[in-house]
Parts: sequence; structure tokens; C-alpha cells
Amino acid sequence: MCSPFPMNKYIFQVSGNIYGLKQAGKIWNSVFSNTLLQTGFQQSHIDPCLFFNREKDLYLLIHVDDGLLIGTNDHMKEFITNLRQHFDIKLEDSSDFLGLEILQHRDSIEISQSRYINRKIKLFGMDNSKSISTPFPYHLTLQSFENDTLDDDAATLYRSMLGSLSFLRFSRPDVLFALNELSRVASKPTHQALKMIKRVFKYLIGTKDYKLIFKSSPIQQLTCYFDASFAPGKSAHSIGGYVIFFGTNPIGFSSYTEKHTSDSSAQAEAYAMHHALKEILFIQNVLMEMNYSLPKMVMYTDSKALYDFTFKTGSGKRSRHWDITLHFMKQYVSALDHTLINLKLIDTLDNIADIFTKALGDSLFFKFCKHFTFKF
Repeated sequence: MCSPFPMNKYIFQVSGNIYGLKQAGKIWNSVFSNTLLQTGFQQSHIDPCLFFNREKDLYLLIHVDDGLLIGTNDHMKEFITNLRQHFDIKLEDSSDFLGLEILQHRDSIEISQSRYINRKIKLFGMDNSKSISTPFPYHLTLQSFENDTLDDDAATLYRSMLGSLSFLRFSRPDVLFALNELSRVASKPTHQALKMIKRVFKYLIGTKDYKLIFKSSPIQQLTCYFDASFAPGKSAHSIGGYVIFFGTNPIGFSSYTEKHTSDSSAQAEAYAMHHALKEILFIQNVLMEMNYSLPKMVMYTDSKALYDFTFKTGSGKRSRHWDITLHFMKQYVSALDHTLINLKLIDTLDNIADIFTKALGDSLFFKFCKHFTFKF
């Protein structure tokens, strides 16, 4: 039907949101979740994005309107047939899920983001740059100087590059420390910071094909390494980090700036342990919810002071001012083998979490990278 009004002479006001109401996302989630519950799935109370059917051994991870289904072929086909009675769904190869390239083999799974890295390298005009061996210079800490801040255009470029790097935190633990360090000066980036973020891209040029490899393993044990770098540079906040392995496979890793200020390296290590322990308890609760037998858990620290504090009754002069959250660790951790979480002391050169708390030299950096089963 022709409009009675010449379209080029009028401005129309839309009376409603053409993309749906603000509650649309919540309603969609509610409808989809209820449908899954009616088909025999259970929704995790710990992680609401996880649905599972223990009888048919099916697991479904949801991200908005994208899902990753894991299980046997027959049960998956049956589930998809039932789901199509309620929703119009599109099946895609799991080799590309939310930008993650997932390659399945008989006894292993490889995860990489090489295509994403290639796109970003070309986007920022660095495809002709030479590669470099490490993402950050040895023991460098970024500093903010008022007379060295970038102009608006350069600062916008810096934040755009930083945002692109942040998506690599799922598959590239080797750049997590650099990403955290660069994020600390994002509000007022400097010329030094811009130079360092370009260095990270140069590192990615030579390592864009690195993959995380997950292999089936008879070892059913959770192992956690954690560490903290006490007040690096002129910062009052320490850098913490941890990595959690299930068997030989890294299933969780993080590098972060601690929110609390510490007055000793032992206190900084305690906050790092507290942070790692919360992640371990989360994993433990998810496994319990799915009726899996809890594996033994081992945590490794290179801090003798923290090790002694954990098993000491009460508090000494140096620790009695610590936040109460640091003392709850004693409820879960013990040096005895029969307890759920066993704390062990290791040498600093064997603490894999060191890669998340400071810029390492080439030899130590490569040594720790191999623990993530990167495909070199």
C-alpha cells in the first residue's frame, strides 16, 4: 500500500522499541530454560548457564542465544529433534564457537584463536611487523607520567587494541599478565604503554597458531598453583595469579590486580591464595551438583611465611590485622593427605603461576608455557 505522505518530507517518531522490550532477554531466558527443564535437563544452581542430563550424559552450555552441546550422537540427535518442536534452531560445526576454534581428535581437544588474531593484526596494520619472543620485557612495570600521556586519537587506538586483546584471555594464558598490566593504565595510557601493547601484537604474530591442548588423562586430581608479586614498581597493589589443572589440563587461569593493599609479601600471597581457593570451591560445587566424585585437590605455594601461617593456630603479630577473609582458608586447607585440599610448599622456580604475576625472562617464560600444553 502506498503511503499518503511523501516520505522525504516527514520525520516519524517510533512509538515503541522496534527491537523488543527491555525485558525481552529475561523472558527469552525464562522460556528457554523452562523448555529444557521439561525435556529432562537440570539447570546448575552454581552456574545458571550450564544445563545437564545425567541419565543421557548430555551437557549444554548457553551464551545468550548460542549453545554448545556435548554428549553422544544418538542422545544429541534426540534432544535436537525435541528442541526443534519449540524453537527454530540452526546447527553449526562446533569448530567455531564464540570465536574459539575447537578441533576435536579421538583423544584430545585443541582450542585456539588464530583466525581472530590474524584479523586483529591486519586491523591495526601490524601484519608486516617482525615477531618477538615474549609479550613483555623482563621485569618491566608500566608507570604513569602526566607529561607522557597520549593524545585522544592515540588513546582511543590504545583502548581499541586493549579490548581486542581481552578476548584472548580464554585461550592464551601466556598473555594474561601483559593484558592485566596494560589494563592498569587504560584510563591514562602513555607512550610507553602504547609501545608495549604493540609488542604484545608482535609476540602474537609469531605465536598465532598456539593451541591449548586438552588430553584424556587417568589422573583425576585438581592441582592449583598460585602466586603474588608484592607491590611491583610504585604500585600499592600487588599482582596475583593462579592456574588450576584437572589432571594435566589447565581449566582455569587468571592474572589480576589485588583490590586490597598489603604490607608484606606474605599478606599478598594470602590474598592470592584466597582468590584461587574461591575458584577451586566453585569447581568443587559444580562437580558435586552433577554427582561426580570429588577429586583430591592440591595447592602449591612458594611462600614459606604463608605456609606456616596456614597451619598455625591463632595469629601472630604480623598477621592478626589481616582481614577475616584470609583466615577462612584454614577451614579447607591442611598439610595432611587425607583432607580435601592439601597445601604444599614448592620452589619459586617451579611455581607455574609466576607467569601471571611478573614479566619473566625467555627461559623461565618458555618453561612455564609448556605446562599449558601449547602446540609449538
